[in-house]
Amino acid sequence: MDGRDLQYFVTVADEMHFARAAARLHVVPAAVSQRIRELEAELGLRLFRRSSRTVALTPAGERLLGPARAVVQNLALVADLARSLAAGATGRAHVILAPNLGTIGARFVATLVAALPGVETVGESLYSAHALERLEAGDVMAAVVRGPVARDGLTSIVIGAYHDGYVALAEADPLAPEAALSVEAFQARPFLVGDHTLVQTVHNRTVQFFAEHGVAPAWRCHRIQAYEEIMAFVAAGYAATLVHSHLAATPFPGVVIRPLAERAPAYDVHVAWRADDTSPAVDVVRRAAAALARAHAGA
Repeated sequence: MDGRDLQYFVTVADEMHFARAAARLHVVPAAVSQRIRELEAELGLRLFRRSSRTVALTPAGERLLGPARAVVQNLALVADLARSLAAGATGRAHVILAPNLGTIGARFVATLVAALPGVETVGESLYSAHALERLEAGDVMAAVVRGPVARDGLTSIVIGAYHDGYVALAEADPLAPEAALSVEAFQARPFLVGDHTLVQTVHNRTVQFFAEHGVAPAWRCHRIQAYEEIMAFVAAGYAATLVHSHLAATPFPGVVIRPLAERAPAYDVHVAWRADDTSPAVDVVRRAAAALARAHAGA
């Protein structure tokens, strides 16, 4: 078995179609079929159930897909690093940031890039829970996430904080002319909140915040990461939503942002890394995070 075999397996599993997998791999379908047959023979397992019309993973294929995908991803990272080293770079730093951290995330990135001259810094955006999973798996060097970070094997430090003390409304909303708003104004009104399966902490704190004030909006869950796209729904009059304090001054077409009268949910922002990672790059992460933490504490 080699990495190419696993790449064929993962690609077919993604496409559930041999011809489409072949197109992605830039080979003919017969070559894909041959590779999969050889891999199945080597493993002594059937990975796919195939008919003239359908392709589906067998139970064994489903169990093997996750580990195989991880191997393929790590091989890609090795290849990327080798190309960087051949080009004269001294390394590669892969960092994940939770969406919409604004200036908090930007300060960390600026500090890290300045401290790692000659290193290719690769950024990625993922929800906090998924970012921590990738960090635990060893796929990335560090993650900037919303707390809490309560996972064995990970270390973190708080570099900033914000609150959701603002609400965004469509310009045409009857509440838009108000200078400030109470949560009571949103009883039974459509209100956007992140899907529980993706942003559990934020979802739960938002729902609890309204419940503590005896308010039950008409919740409309979303799976959108980018604030600009969330605000498109707000501007269309679909629903209102809470706004992070560090983004409250950002203009969005068709949207007005008003402060809330009540004390809103607050969040710490952490830089996290693996406790057993003693690489020089992670030492730079530690020092950068510590400097930002001191600045935050003194703010």
